Amino acid sequence: MFVPLFLIALFAILQIITASVTEVDDTNFENQVFGNPGTYSLVYFNSPYCSYCRQFDPEFEPLGDLYRGTRLHVFKIDGLHNKRIRAKYQLIGFPVVKLFSSDGTQVGFYNGKRRTPEIMDYIFEATGAIANKLPSYVNRLDNYEGNTEDMKLNIFNHQDRDIFVAFFQPWDKKLGNPYNSYFERLAKYYGEKEHEPRTEFYGIDVTDSKSTELMSKFEVGQFPVIFYLPKGRSADEKYTVYKLPENPDSKMIIDILSGKDIGQKPVNLEEMERNIAKVIQKLQIEDITEEEEEEEEDDDDDYAVYRDL
Repeated sequence: MFVPLFLIALFAILQIITASVTEVDDTNFENQVFGNPGTYSLVYFNSPYCSYCRQFDPEFEPLGDLYRGTRLHVFKIDGLHNKRIRAKYQLIGFPVVKLFSSDGTQVGFYNGKRRTPEIMDYIFEATGAIANKLPSYVNRLDNYEGNTEDMKLNIFNHQDRDIFVAFFQPWDKKLGNPYNSYFERLAKYYGEKEHEPRTEFYGIDVTDSKSTELMSKFEVGQFPVIFYLPKGRSADEKYTVYKLPENPDSKMIIDILSGKDIGQKPVNLEEMERNIAKVIQKLQIEDITEEEEEEEEDDDDDYAVYRDL
């Protein structure tokens, strides 16, 4: 049976999401979660029917890899269908995140913002556990030590590969998670598959002061926004990019790589720069003309005063 490329890619991305956290149930909860002296266990109680849980999943899942091999173990359990555990911990609503010591004592309850960085802060304060440094498959300004010129050269000069450039705010629900956003997962999927030529992903945090030059180059006025630079661009098309429709998502990127028209709009950045420069020049000329006219009026007034005297 023929399976479309985008479905294969989406399935692989979902596998990446769910692979890092240990799932437990009524039959093995205590044996898996407790009994390892000197460690802590962070347990996420969820429900498959909970919309808040579905939103929280991408934020919680990276913790499995972030704390693998540390003093903190990360678990997940269906708190709705595992009735024994639901009754034991008197679970009413979801999602619920509890922290346990190795002897089974509950030592904490997380009720902060449901974002990976905030959960990591809580873990450090409560347990002292230090997260692993995970590799990122998305090119960021930090990779270039803030050198935006080098990043621009890589974006525009690698004409032998597909390139996506995303501009976003760090609190954006879809793109802001540096550990498990769909953009990061796509970059990991295509990076590990070692496609030739490669597909590259660039993520620009618009709150970073060093991003100003890149935002100006792409004429970014709203976010999130993603631009696509297709492989095989000619020298004349070097600065022609395609702006994805509003509210971009993983399916749009997979579709565009499959050759589909998703409504992406071509933008020639150099032509746009020239047009903007012309407008600015015109406005400057108008300002100068107005100033000269005002000066002439002042001279006429001075002459009139002198004549009357």
